[in-house]
Amino acid sequence: MAMGKDVGKIYPLPLFGTRKSALQESSYSQYQMGYCYYIGEGIKQDYQQAIYWFRKAADQGDDGAYNSIGWMYKCGHGVEQNYSLALEWFHKSAECNNSSGWYNLGCMYRDGHGTAQDLQQALYWFKKAQPTGKWNVDEEIRKLEAQLHA
Repeated sequence: MAMGKDVGKIYPLPLFGTRKSALQESSYSQYQMGYCYYIGEGIKQDYQQAIYWFRKAADQGDDGAYNSIGWMYKCGHGVEQNYSLALEWFHKSAECNNSSGWYNLGCMYRDGHGTAQDLQQALYWFKKAQPTGKWNVDEEIRKLEAQLHA
C-alpha cells in the first residue's frame, strides 16, 4: 500500500487521547485517526470514518491526508473509485513534497489512471521518489527508460 506518512508504526492506544486531540483540530491526530480506521488497528476498520478524518486533516493542509484520500479514491475504499480524483489528491500531496505522493503519481502516469498514459511523467515522478529510499523504484526507472529509448 502506498499511503501514509513516515511516522513509523502508529499505536492506537491511547486512542482516546488521539481522538480528543483530533476533535481539538490537531491535523496530525486527525490523520492518525483516519489511518487507524483505514487499517482497522485498535479499532474496527471503517472506511467512512477513515475518509472523514483524512478530510478533516486535509482541510488543514496535511500532505499525508492528501495522499491517503488519493489512495482511497484510487482503490474505491469508502468512496466511489475515481482515478481522476485520485490523481488530483496525489498532486496535492506531491506539491507538499510528500514522497508517497511522488510515488503514486509515478504509478498513475505509468498506468494511465486518471490521465493519458505518460511514461515521461511516470519517469519524472519515480526519479523524484528514488532518493528518499522509501520506494524501491530502480527497476521501474530502468523499465521506463528502456521503453522511452526504444
